[in-house]
Amino acid sequence: MKTTLATSCALGFCLAAYCANVTLNWTEPNDKSITGYKVYQSLGTSGVFTPVATTPKGVPTFTFTNIAQGQYQWYIVSTNAFADATPSPIVGLTAVAPLPVTNVTLLITTGSP
Repeated sequence: MKTTLATSCALGFCLAAYCANVTLNWTEPNDKSITGYKVYQSLGTSGVFTPVATTPKGVPTFTFTNIAQGQYQWYIVSTNAFADATPSPIVGLTAVAPLPVTNVTLLITTGSP
């Protein structure tokens, strides 16, 4: 799987105490068995990821709002009725003070389960 980071923030840094939106976008694999996607997030540098969202097939995007200052990492897993796929590569950003940023978009490419 290939992950690309498309963001209005230079080098993965969001210069704001609060980013209005952080949107994860991914390219859907050409696999008819996929039923949806799971979004996992890690806060700080712990490396501990927890599921934070799911989206159905056909909705390869999720938006987080009011992201507070800190470090964030995400990965996406496509799923079907039998199993989860290998996770996408991790993408992330660090939100730091003080300039406001209105929108950040991350583009993630996932594989098939």
